[in-house]
Amino acid sequence: MSKRLRTSLELKDGESIVTAYAKPCAGPGWSNMPIWVVIRDREGIMREACIQPEQQSAGMHLLYRISSAINSEMTYEVEREITGRKV
Repeated sequence: MSKRLRTSLELKDGESIVTAYAKPCAGPGWSNMPIWVVIRDREGIMREACIQPEQQSAGMHLLYRISSAINSEMTYEVEREITGRKV
C-alpha cells in the first residue's frame, strides 16, 4: 500500500471493508478511473470512499479492468432482474 493511500483512506475503529470496485467515468473532455470502497462500521452503517488513480497501488492498476468489467456485468444483471426487462 502506498503512503499516499494510507493517509487519504483510513478505517476507523470497528470499521471493515465490505467491497471495492472499479467504476470508470467520463464526460466531455475528461475521464477518471477511481476505485470505490464500501466500508461498514460496527452499527452496520455504510460509507463509500474513493481512491483516485494516482493513489492506487500497482496491484489495483493491474486488477482495474477486470473489476470494471465484472462490475458492469453484475450491475446489468441486477438491473435486468429488478426491472424485469432487458436493459
